[in-house]
Parts: sequence; structure tokens; C-alpha cells
Amino acid sequence: MHPSVRAGWIAFTKPLEGGVDHGYLDIKGLVTIAYGSLVDPAQHALSLPLLRKDGSPASQREIAAEWISLKARSCWATAGARPADMADNVCPWKGTGQICLAHLGAGTAKQFCNLHLDEEGMAKVALGKFDDFAGELARRFPDIDD
Repeated sequence: MHPSVRAGWIAFTKPLEGGVDHGYLDIKGLVTIAYGSLVDPAQHALSLPLLRKDGSPASQREIAAEWISLKARSCWATAGARPADMADNVCPWKGTGQICLAHLGAGTAKQFCNLHLDEEGMAKVALGKFDDFAGELARRFPDIDD
């Protein structure tokens, strides 16, 4: 992959994905962060450079606890519910007083988060995903740079 592609990746993807410094659930109830980077299942989140509100590094235990807390706030976590079961993304929690973060968006999730990424951490996550994808493309298409 040409270095210019990597150098422009965040500027390209940010308008498409947005930049969210905390964990949130996408419409399928998958934990996501930064510029649309999936961190689901939980082990993908444990290596994130997440910070506490005071700016100190979060522990793996804190990261796992927050991941579990976010995941549990999805109607997809309801026993027997799967996205395919819910026509038009109708939330079975609607009208129950519970908050389904998969349907209310990234901004709503912030109130349930104690951990965040700084700008450097968001870039690290995004470029790490980019490098993973670029490596896979290079493996599948050895002449990609040509």
C-alpha cells in the first residue's frame, strides 16, 4: 500500500464514520469506537489505549467492565433476540423505559462511559485497523502496489 494512502486514511474516513472517543454500539449491537472500528468481541477492546476521565491509563479489568456494560444495553442482548428477528430495527425495549444503545446512537452511549481515547489513541486504533486491512489486501493481491 502506498504510504500516501495510509497518511490520508483518517482524513478520508472521518467524514464517513465520524470520530467517537468512547465506546458505543452500532445498529447491530456491536461495540465500536474511534472512526468506526469494531472492538467486538471483547478481547479486541482489551488492547485499546483507553484512558480514565483523569487521563490515566485504564486497566484491562476496567476496559472489560465497560465493554460488558455497553453490550448489555442493547436489545440484541435480550434472550432470544437477534438482529434478523427484528423487522425494520424495531426495538423490543421500546416503551419499556430501558435504553437500547444500538438504536439511540453513539452520543447516547457517552453517558454510560467512563473511559475514552485521546486523539492519539483514536489515530492509533484507526491506523492499526488500516494496517490490518492493508496487510490482508497485500496477502490476497501481491501486486497491489502496482
